[in-house]
Amino acid sequence: MKLYTEEWMKILEHIENNDRDYKLFSINYDSNYWFHAKVKGDEVEISNAKFHENSCSIPNPRKISIKEFSLAFPLYKQYTSGVPGIRYKMQKRKIYNSSYIIALIHEIIDDYYFRFSNILNK
Repeated sequence: MKLYTEEWMKILEHIENNDRDYKLFSINYDSNYWFHAKVKGDEVEISNAKFHENSCSIPNPRKISIKEFSLAFPLYKQYTSGVPGIRYKMQKRKIYNSSYIIALIHEIIDDYYFRFSNILNK
């Protein structure tokens, strides 16, 4: 399994330097739900929103490791493009925090590479 260390480090660095909530990403509707992320060791801890009233319901903090992130990262473009069955594919790969991982990738890493990759791949 390929580990996306560089991208994971960008996520960790950004979260460590920004005490904020992140908005869930949805291709089908405008999500108004937020969650909070913080770095704990070499993992990201996800919990209820700290700064927004419309919080996801997260009874116990959830942990995201580089391994789970690395399973989800290559599926990001398919997810954000609305490819049918992508959520099922993520569940089969045992990516249990896919909604949070996709939101973090969307808000932190979705830069020039992702915006223009469709043009570059044609």
